[in-house]
Amino acid sequence: MHKQKYLELRNKLDLQKKWQPLITYFVVEAGLLLLAAFLWSQNFKYLVFPLVATVMFRNFSLMHDAVHGAIAKNKTVNDFIGAWCGGLCLLPFKHWKTSHLQHHLWSGNIEKDPVMALRVTLPKAPTGLLKALSFAWQAWIPSLATLQYALFWKLSLGHAMKSGTVKSWGEFILPVVGWAAAFAVAPDGFFLTALLPGLVLYMVAVEVVNFPHHLQLPMSKGDTRDPIWEQYKTSRTCLYPKWFAHHVVLNFNYHSEHHMFPDAPWYALESVHELVKNELQEKQNLDLNFKWTVENRPLSLLEVICPPEISAEPVRESA
Repeated sequence: MHKQKYLELRNKLDLQKKWQPLITYFVVEAGLLLLAAFLWSQNFKYLVFPLVATVMFRNFSLMHDAVHGAIAKNKTVNDFIGAWCGGLCLLPFKHWKTSHLQHHLWSGNIEKDPVMALRVTLPKAPTGLLKALSFAWQAWIPSLATLQYALFWKLSLGHAMKSGTVKSWGEFILPVVGWAAAFAVAPDGFFLTALLPGLVLYMVAVEVVNFPHHLQLPMSKGDTRDPIWEQYKTSRTCLYPKWFAHHVVLNFNYHSEHHMFPDAPWYALESVHELVKNELQEKQNLDLNFKWTVENRPLSLLEVICPPEISAEPVRESA
């Protein structure tokens, strides 16, 4: 897509930040928490953990919007909500923001995009570890999502150490303190019955929803960097049932659209999708109803991370 066409599309969009969707989000969150409390009180304890996973992913998606300043015009409000949501999904908002913006800057660059770290390091791992991770992948044990989370925390630790300020360290430990506090006041059995299984299910959702967005797509290296109007080449949009896209993942599945319009709030991404779809047509990378996951779960890990048809292609070099 040419820059001029991109600007024309952008002028057609309403990317204004609105309070009504945010209020709706908080109402739904309150409803989910009340439902969880009701189920727990009525001894339907094993029905609570899917709600925990849902709350975690919704808050991950909203934190992701806050990273791009897409929640509120007021930066203090935007960042406060981002930090709160980061605590609920167990990520340090400010530090994750630094890494995530680098991902957008170098989308698809195998050397500089933080998302590509596992793609680079896993092929070098010992054979035994690769076999164990392949087994976990095929058995739906979310080891890769756990490794990705460990990478996020490692990068965040590096940011905190580099800054060295009390504020930076406070932002780093905030999610851990929040989870520790929740564990301390939780009723007996809540951790093993609801919180831990909910965390595992959330990690499964991370693999199902997030991994198709960039794997098995063209890559670059060196100083090659695609402008935002061409980042549909290195990202994939996943099309889900509307109830799931709207209410569970907060339209995080419209990933090509997000990379092209990173400041678009989650509630605008469906409109963005319609414009982008009509313009790009077959050039856009699309995945329908979890097809990528269904096709890739039976494969070995290296076939998923760096399949032969991708590995054999020349990686784009910088000029």
